[in-house]
Parts: sequence; structure tokens; C-alpha cells
Amino acid sequence: FRPLDRGAIDRLISRSDRELDGYLDWFLGGKTRRSVDGMNRQKLAEWYRTKRGFLHADARGKFVIDEEAEAFGIAPDSDGFIPAAIGAWSESDDPEPLAMKLLYRYVKGGPSPSSPVDQWKDWWEDNRSYLFFTDTGGFVWQVDLLAKKCDAPTQNLRGIARASKPPIRITGGR
Repeated sequence: FRPLDRGAIDRLISRSDRELDGYLDWFLGGKTRRSVDGMNRQKLAEWYRTKRGFLHADARGKFVIDEEAEAFGIAPDSDGFIPAAIGAWSESDDPEPLAMKLLYRYVKGGPSPSSPVDQWKDWWEDNRSYLFFTDTGGFVWQVDLLAKKCDAPTQNLRGIARASKPPIRITGGR
């Protein structure tokens, strides 16, 4: 496993002094790698804008497109993914809808796989302010436990606010 994030590809595309093929071999795997063969930097940038949200790491740490997520149509890292998946699941007659599978794949700390959709709805309402998506943490949504403990939305809990002890104030001296 290589703990890379998709920002590495952002940086590669923006650096015209870097040759693409060797880096693309390093970053992308399987069909995803083959799908960009022969693309110049501009075409790669266009492809990447449409596919970025569907990229995740395979077992070898190479980025591949999650075709099921792409078929669902909402990138797993987008803010609308979890409520859309819960909504799609609750409207589905399928006993194991794609939306349910994607929730289990991309949300860590949510209800168990045997939980009904109503538990997911409750979980979402209880945790929506404390969720964040992480590439290096496994391309998943996680609950920010500190934010939840402090009852402060994750987006507002930055810098010194994340400290567990008050800041030390130094006065005097040279």
C-alpha cells in the first residue's frame, strides 16, 4: 500500500517539466492506466477533471476508477454522496442496491452492513456535521471524533481549536 492522494496527479498535470508516462505508470493501475495511453497533458487534464472523484486506490495502491460509483453518478468524495446514496437506497426495491454497497465501501464508522436504511438516515443526521473525506485514510468518509466530542462542525475546528489543551501564553523574556 502506498499512501498517496489524488493531489499527486493534480501536481503531475500542472508540472509541464515532468514527463507523463513514467508517473502515470506509477500512479494508475489496470484499465484506468490503459484508458489514458497516448493522452497529452491537456487531454489528461480534461479526463482527470471528470474522473477524479471516482478514483480510489486498488490493493496495490494504484489509482483506479470505481466503475460502480461512476455508474451511480455521484463521486464518493462529494458532499452530496452520502445523502444521495441513502435516498437512492430508501427508494430502491432491490434487496442489495448499489447505493447500499457504495455506502459500506466509502463510509467508515457508519451502521453495520446488516442495518436497515432507516439507521443510516439517523446516523447521517447525527454525524453530518462531523464527517470528512480522506484519501490517505483509505478513500473513505470518517467521523471526526474530536469535532463530535466538542460539538463543533469539522469545517470550523481548525488550527488551535483542535488542540486538547489551551495554548500556552509566553510573556516577558528577551
